[in-house]
Amino acid sequence: MPYPAPLGIKEIEMTRKTEAPPTPPAFDAQGLWDMSGRSFEMAERACRAWMGGAMQIQNEALDFMRASAGRNVTAASEIAHCTNAAEAFGLQSRYAQESVAEWLDEGRKMAEMMGALWQENLTMFGATGAAPDRTP
Repeated sequence: MPYPAPLGIKEIEMTRKTEAPPTPPAFDAQGLWDMSGRSFEMAERACRAWMGGAMQIQNEALDFMRASAGRNVTAASEIAHCTNAAEAFGLQSRYAQESVAEWLDEGRKMAEMMGALWQENLTMFGATGAAPDRTP
């Protein structure tokens, strides 16, 4: 048995919009889903671009890790040669500050590389990267 509506509330008729927002004209989304030579070509191009970009990002990360490991060994060696605790704590503090700055800088580089890779892929398929206009 349905519950009665509370007093004072009127039934509101709601309509459902069944149309999908239009696809931006510069980008053919249907071409991605067709099982044709064009869709396979687009998938291959995207895969090659992403794999190439991933290799660049991986190489950058490995170079950073190698350099960071070298700096860590140097820091440990310098700390081991300290003659008192104050000197050791000072070196640890300096290396910690430098490490944080280096990691933040490397994170920024990685984010820029990912953004460039994303933008390259968008432009490869004719998209702009801007959100479509969904105003009625």
